[in-house]
Amino acid sequence: MTMESKVFLSYSREKRGIIQRLKDILEENDITVWWDHNLGVGDKWMEVIAENISANDYFILCISSDLEKKPDSYVFEELKQATDNKKKANVEVDWLIPVVIDYVHQIPDFPIDLEHNLNNIHCQLLFDEHWNDGIDKILTRILPDFTIRPRMILVPPLRPVGFSEKEIKMKPFLLGKYPVTIGEWYKVKNERPIGGDPNRPVTMVTWEEVQDFLHILNKTNSNKSIQNYRLPTEAEWEYACRAGTSGKYGFQGGAELLEEYAWYIENSGGKTHRVGELRPNGWGFYDMHGNVCEWVQDTKMVERTSTHSGIEAITKGGSFDGYAEEHCRVEKRTWLTSIHRYNNLGFRIACDAKKDLSFVINSDHSWYHTISEPQ
Repeated sequence: MTMESKVFLSYSREKRGIIQRLKDILEENDITVWWDHNLGVGDKWMEVIAENISANDYFILCISSDLEKKPDSYVFEELKQATDNKKKANVEVDWLIPVVIDYVHQIPDFPIDLEHNLNNIHCQLLFDEHWNDGIDKILTRILPDFTIRPRMILVPPLRPVGFSEKEIKMKPFLLGKYPVTIGEWYKVKNERPIGGDPNRPVTMVTWEEVQDFLHILNKTNSNKSIQNYRLPTEAEWEYACRAGTSGKYGFQGGAELLEEYAWYIENSGGKTHRVGELRPNGWGFYDMHGNVCEWVQDTKMVERTSTHSGIEAITKGGSFDGYAEEHCRVEKRTWLTSIHRYNNLGFRIACDAKKDLSFVINSDHSWYHTISEPQ
């Protein structure tokens, strides 16, 4: 049995509403939360704060714009107390979880480098469209067995440009925000995972096994908003990866910025990482230039042999062991035998968008409720 995690919430009282929402979600996931509502009448504030900071495993620092106007906020005192306590106790766990809960410009004399942390994988955004992603990542920091909820983004029906072969008129479709994870794979297959972080992308799956996965998902689908789970076509994958850009990569800039968006040979440490840890492209898709390359639907028939299925399928995207120019460019394409499996190869899900969704751009649609827990 895993021990219950304990969290100290540090926040500005002007943001109590959103903090209450965060607290409720943490407690729904069996996390014990301490915040200043727990203070009793007559309690000595600083003594109680110090005691509870020491007693909790994690310190969630809620950064908000009102702190710009309040340099003497209790939030700064609590953070200083937490930092001192953890140093004295020689705590090795990554205990500080900074979250941004509204639009923040600059906070004078802030104890952490705000500009750096806004783009850092350890600082989660909890406002507007960032809420669901931020909550998931906070929970993965605290709960080792928590599985990120799979989500899909509706891609708008526009004419893509910059393709390696030709322009194609694109219908609206939904595409997975992340590659399919180990946890998701085993939930759909109704099997227990054989080790591995459930939030890392699943690998070592053949194109044909992916088709079986999609067949099961379609068979059990109860989401009336979406239909026909499938792999994306190469054209759809490139269109979503580019997100309106036309260069080598699906973001503004060149290979010098790749480490902000992709796990590849220069920064991966020779292994896959949890999905969604780096920056998404302009349309909200993560890990398209790295972590794992991905099967797409396009195939061709070739001569069948004892070691060849007679079907080859395209893979797209970079991987943790790929090089920036050689493997991570948007237009890079590789043909592989459909029965082969590799430790750097996974996939993400696409599906057809129903007409009543075609006016929505970049909205999240979860397929989480369509999959059953393994028995």
